[in-house]
Amino acid sequence: MCARMLTLAAGLVIALYFASPRLQAQDPHDNDRMQDPAAAKPGRDERPTDVSTSDSGVKLLYRFEGKWKIDEDYPADGDQPASKGKGDASYTKELGDLYVMGEYRSRNKDRNMALEGHAVMTYNQELGQYRYWWFNNYNSGQEFSGEYDANTQTLVFTAIGADGDEDTSQPQHKYKFDSADKITFTIENKPGEEDSPSTPLVTVLYERKGSASKSKAEESTEGQSPSTPSTTRRQSM
Repeated sequence: MCARMLTLAAGLVIALYFASPRLQAQDPHDNDRMQDPAAAKPGRDERPTDVSTSDSGVKLLYRFEGKWKIDEDYPADGDQPASKGKGDASYTKELGDLYVMGEYRSRNKDRNMALEGHAVMTYNQELGQYRYWWFNNYNSGQEFSGEYDANTQTLVFTAIGADGDEDTSQPQHKYKFDSADKITFTIENKPGEEDSPSTPLVTVLYERKGSASKSKAEESTEGQSPSTPSTTRRQSM
């Protein structure tokens, strides 16, 4: 009697197996996926492996986020005397916080120049490099690779040539983080010789709008005549 019951039970199991296509097609690794929630997620939900918001490189770029007041300082250049420009800039995190995009607008009345620029920044974790694209209304566009110097708190971007390598004759864009509310941005032409000094083209002082340092500067200049130079304002940058 017991042997007969065991035979019937075995036959029932075999019948159920062949009657169920789902059981036949089951992946032997399905049990592992069920136990591992991360593996069960659809592939489209996964982040790209070469760029990650968990990397400190990307988070460094978040320092740009916000609205800024900018003061430009152009040195003398040939027949052109030294001059100054003013404007504003704003930066936002985009595309899942993997990129920081900036808008830049300034006016230099002495040189009758109005500049509009668009910046795109990101960090490639696989290469261990920053990537930066700069475009402006003078039909100029450039791609840069960058590194962060923690000792000087400076993010240095060097232009990439047509062959994909850094072109030492092309501009360098340098962002020095003076504080959470102040950034010094310089554009320089880096010559070919390694030990030759860079040639500054412009120095731009960023000050975050609404920052405490700006409020103190404005308070210190209250009561001054409009024609009186304000040294405090320059120092606040």
